[in-house]
Amino acid sequence: LDARSWLRVGIGIAHPQLGDVVVYWRGNKNGWQGHVGLFISNRDGMIYTLGGNQSDMIGISPYAESRVLGYRRLSKL
Repeated sequence: LDARSWLRVGIGIAHPQLGDVVVYWRGNKNGWQGHVGLFISNRDGMIYTLGGNQSDMIGISPYAESRVLGYRRLSKL
């Protein structure tokens, strides 16, 4: 599975909360590549995301809000 497959998990939401899934496009907005992480916060047009493989490590990185393909909320058990 690729990062964009997360767009089919949980429910789509417009206003993310801490821990929601964020799916970004990478390379080409209409291509197959993407990146996924957990929403931390947003500020000044940047979305701060906790994820793996961000500069070859786990960490919190900012991404431009314009790169967001969608936000997903996972159901609680």
